[in-house]
Amino acid sequence: MKKLVMFVMAAGVAGFAFGQTTFGVKGGINPSIWNVKVGDTKEDDYKSRIGFHFGGVVDFSISDNFSIQPQLLFVNKGSKEKHGDHDDKILVNAIDIPVNFLYKTNVGKGKFFVGGGPNLGFNLSAKIKGEHDGEVEEEKIEIGSEAGQLKGFDFGLNALAGYQFGNGLFVSANFTPGIANLSNTNNTTSRSSYFGLSAGFMFGGSKSKTKSN
Repeated sequence: MKKLVMFVMAAGVAGFAFGQTTFGVKGGINPSIWNVKVGDTKEDDYKSRIGFHFGGVVDFSISDNFSIQPQLLFVNKGSKEKHGDHDDKILVNAIDIPVNFLYKTNVGKGKFFVGGGPNLGFNLSAKIKGEHDGEVEEEKIEIGSEAGQLKGFDFGLNALAGYQFGNGLFVSANFTPGIANLSNTNNTTSRSSYFGLSAGFMFGGSKSKTKSN
């Protein structure tokens, strides 16, 4: 993990010094789901629910076709869980930091891009929201390392593809499967995954000037 962080920082510095650095914002929706296993048995009571995300983007250009693009996103995710004759909603607010390694190519007046990389997640808060006898009930899920709590750190992968128009507007889709087990309960594995649809805008950057001796 330390080597990955050092590599991203080094590549970012190189991109800033020798290439083009652009900044942007994005937002959208993300159907998300928990994949839960007890022992080797997959639980079928969990279904997807639609959340949202928004945040910032930094694109460090390495060459005409390659760049490194870290993002800092607030993500509302979670799942639905079947509970009797209704579904409870598991709501999780998190900060996700996907670091995408992108390939770009000119298509029309814009650029198509595709790539992926690791995703670091930090769960901020969580709760279960349901309805009982016509009344809405909420139960807080504690973030921590004890049984029944939700782990605060998440780790996964991110795959990304999209199109950026010549004026800076872009649309993209991503799939972010979780690898880390978020459950503190023995013999239980819980992983969070989501699919995102986003729209955003990249502000213009300028070539950094370097001096030659």
